Amino acid sequence: YHLVTTFKIESEVKRISYFINGCNQLLLSRLLKEPTIESKRPKFVYAHLTMPHYPYYFKADGSPNPLELLAEGNQVRQKEYLGYLQYCNGLFIKTIDSILKESKTPPIIIFMSDHGFREFDRDIERNAKYYFMNLNAIYLPDRNYGKFYEGISAVNQFRVLLNTSFGQNFPLLKDSTIFYYD
Repeated sequence: YHLVTTFKIESEVKRISYFINGCNQLLLSRLLKEPTIESKRPKFVYAHLTMPHYPYYFKADGSPNPLELLAEGNQVRQKEYLGYLQYCNGLFIKTIDSILKESKTPPIIIFMSDHGFREFDRDIERNAKYYFMNLNAIYLPDRNYGKFYEGISAVNQFRVLLNTSFGQNFPLLKDSTIFYYD
């Protein structure tokens, strides 16, 4: 990476910079095909997209950000992050709509982030609360949301889902987060 960026070998800089975007696009395309694949058994489909993680590839309207903004050191660019977040949100809505439309059996959809925003340029301790402001949304075909609650953390999301929709009886854990300093 340092060699190609130092000598400004644009084709390699572009290839390296857009690698994560390519992975995201591949995962999205596979995710969108999954509801159309017939199966006699229930299936669990999982996709972990690194969106809207840095690099912030696109503006809100879907037009690409300049290559130089994808280089390391541009993580704290709030305007570019918010534009990419808007782009990603539109993409996520289309993806979920497609899954709901194309699924032969009404799906359960969990849409959650693994962390909140964490690209601050200073004062990490004061901003650490944002690290844990995760997106956490669920769709159940039977709309039985009674056991889900405000403030549910990732440690209980699947426990409540399994108890609600699959007749399990997992005990709930204390909703908590741990901030690790490295």
